[in-house]
Amino acid sequence: MKPTRRYNTDSLWWYPIILVVFLFLLLAFNTTKAAEFYVSPDGSDSTGDGSEQYPFKTISHAVDTAVQTAGNTVIVMPGRYQENIYMDYYSGFAHLKSFAGADTTTIEGYVSYYGSTTTDSVLLQGFRIVNNYGVGISVDNISPRIINCVIDNCDNGEGLTGGIYLYNTLAEIRNCSITNCKGGGIYSASSGPKIINCKIINNSTDSSGGGVYFYSSYDTTEAHRAIIANCIIMNNSAIEGGGIYSENGSGEYILNNLIAGNKASNGGGIFIGSGSQCEVYNNIIAYNDSGGISCRTSVDGTTGYNNYFGNIGTAQDSLCYDLGNNILSDPQFVDYDAGDYHLLEISPLINKGTNCSSLPEIDIDGHKRIVEGIVDIGPDEFADCSIVSDFSVFPTAGCAGMTVTFTSLAEGHYDSLYWDLGDSNSIINE
Repeated sequence: MKPTRRYNTDSLWWYPIILVVFLFLLLAFNTTKAAEFYVSPDGSDSTGDGSEQYPFKTISHAVDTAVQTAGNTVIVMPGRYQENIYMDYYSGFAHLKSFAGADTTTIEGYVSYYGSTTTDSVLLQGFRIVNNYGVGISVDNISPRIINCVIDNCDNGEGLTGGIYLYNTLAEIRNCSITNCKGGGIYSASSGPKIINCKIINNSTDSSGGGVYFYSSYDTTEAHRAIIANCIIMNNSAIEGGGIYSENGSGEYILNNLIAGNKASNGGGIFIGSGSQCEVYNNIIAYNDSGGISCRTSVDGTTGYNNYFGNIGTAQDSLCYDLGNNILSDPQFVDYDAGDYHLLEISPLINKGTNCSSLPEIDIDGHKRIVEGIVDIGPDEFADCSIVSDFSVFPTAGCAGMTVTFTSLAEGHYDSLYWDLGDSNSIINE
């Protein structure tokens, strides 16, 4: 007969408590909180600890510290920083933000990202980047969000780009200015960037694509198609495609941009090269030298619903596959010479575009993109600031059960009206 061991279960009541405490401590030790590291021209890399009170002196040192834990952020105080910033998948990545914006925070050098997967995302926000000896921002195999930056006076000579170089990326570039760069503004290869609400002005190259060069796509997925929308692409120059050059299956959407004053030997505004499947809609293509849009063959890309005005040479090459519905009259800017590209109320471009599924929700000013049901042509959605509204009620007194009529009146361009009656009830006029 085997002996029987007896347990006093009354003495085991505290086991669950110990287990809960153990699990809590285990989670606490394995939870890493993202941190912020500060940089200031008055800081120190040797005695500083990266706190707001004791900041580091250089961005590079702060980045080297921050990348040790994923999700950390480097916050840079106003000043000029003469250094190159490099992050790759070996060392890790950190978010990089200026404290006060691009007007007061300058990196004199380049910012370079080299990743292992395009699903990774990292933030670069609020810097002026100047590099007299090469590209401003280089992105390879990672998908950063580049927000509110100014890339200016970058000189890559005869290289592919002076401003932003993109390879195998789904990067987002939003509210940025790329100006005065030699080698071109943006070069995108095997990528699907979203370039939204940007100003790409006065860039040049001895090759193609003075403003933007699209070469091949990221993949065939619709969500990964490149988009350039609500941008001002102006006064750029190249051999072909002074404003935009597209070729080799790039397949981007070119939507609601102002493409004006660009120069090239062929395709001053846009040049659509062999194999491109780009779609070009709702753009103002004006005052370009050597034509508005040129196409290498009749099957490359699709255009339509564009405004052509004042271009030197042919507005649109007959080889381009065009859907029609173009407008060939003055777009009626508020003041083109003074740089005010908003539309006047008499503009023929209001409500004359096509509502593409890839349109951003807002225009270049951050206003609603579609008003009155149909999108305007160009980066600006006309905003009527002269709307007159009135509201009346009749009768205003009487007996219980009577019928009360509410009458609303509005004059001007509007999408819908919302009337708050003040008693938790409301009326919406579509």
